[in-house]
Amino acid sequence: MQKTELRNLYKIKRTAIVDSEFAKMTDLLLIQFQSLHLDIPNHILSYLPFEKYNEIDLSIIEDYCKWKNPACTFCYPVINDSFKEMEAMIANADQSFTENKYGIPEPFGGETILQDEIDMVFVPLLAFDELGYRLGYGKGYYDRFLVNCKQDVLKIGFSFFEALADPMINDDFDVPLNVCVTPNLIYHF
Repeated sequence: MQKTELRNLYKIKRTAIVDSEFAKMTDLLLIQFQSLHLDIPNHILSYLPFEKYNEIDLSIIEDYCKWKNPACTFCYPVINDSFKEMEAMIANADQSFTENKYGIPEPFGGETILQDEIDMVFVPLLAFDELGYRLGYGKGYYDRFLVNCKQDVLKIGFSFFEALADPMINDDFDVPLNVCVTPNLIYHF
């Protein structure tokens, strides 16, 4: 199946999840994430949910990280569409967010952080395969960002669905995940 068809399929699958099931699966994602027993670093790039596509809300994962490491700071992606790149902006407790042209919430007016200061990245996805390659929304912002992060940055995806049975056809610039957490399994790549 082509990436465009997969994107459409997984957008439909995710938006079909009812609220009670969504909440249950989100709780299971937290339990699975906790079972990784990670040392929570000081700088994590996360993201706010793209509500149009019923994207996973990582706020309970973030709360857990802050509980494990009170010094942990979260930054969020800001897209510079003119240059087709993304940067990370630190968000504090009273940070303002605004929707970008794609409808994705971004921090407004915060401090940017260099890519080599980020230790962990929560990478959004629609689907992923057993090799760790993810299907994003098709713009390539995360792949271009991740290639410039430090080599040992931990790239974690979260999915309500298990890995695709067949590997996706990938481009040379695609960056695989290190881990993908689902409600039932943890995949290591």
